[in-house]
Amino acid sequence: MEDGTSRSGTGALQGINDRLMSLRLPLRGDQFATIISAYATPMMSSDSAKDKFYEDLHALLATVPKVDKLIVLGDFNARVGTDNAA
Repeated sequence: MEDGTSRSGTGALQGINDRLMSLRLPLRGDQFATIISAYATPMMSSDSAKDKFYEDLHALLATVPKVDKLIVLGDFNARVGTDNAA
């Protein structure tokens, strides 16, 4: 589909942008699972680019029905500790 959404007999795939996509799959009965794939901006990106990614992710998460099983997968470029040179 032209809006970045694709539907098949198994689920609905939605490309949000080049870093986020979601897939809603039917489970048993009237239950669904939503899978979100996220690829965060690199650590060296500007603060505004990083903020935009997390704003977009937050907006996408807000669209997931509360009754859905939610799975979020991705590369969040996270860091543990205080060593900013790593």
